[in-house]
Amino acid sequence: MSEQQKIRRLADMNPYLQRALMEMCKRVGADAESIDYGADDWYVQHEWSQQEQELFKDWLAAWLYDDAKARRALMEFPRKNKKYCRQVADWFVFQYGWRTSQQADDCEDELE
Repeated sequence: MSEQQKIRRLADMNPYLQRALMEMCKRVGADAESIDYGADDWYVQHEWSQQEQELFKDWLAAWLYDDAKARRALMEFPRKNKKYCRQVADWFVFQYGWRTSQQADDCEDELE
């Protein structure tokens, strides 16, 4: 995708993607409106803990399961299936999620 074709502003995205990104931003205290989503590194500007990431995935999977319009907007195959909705939430976080804080990794290193 060329630089001109990248969606840079939240307002230019479909409303369901907007809601997912706004929720993701809210969980780390980021201003969703001020992020340049067209930048190659926008998702590394903030970080969250492993627990925060899992809670977001739980929220996203539940939202997709409960909202047929969100499923149609965000899923390639919009099935109302809890396991599949969770897989889509996992994929979303893998593609667009914030970096995970090293705090958990540091604790594991200390235990070894």
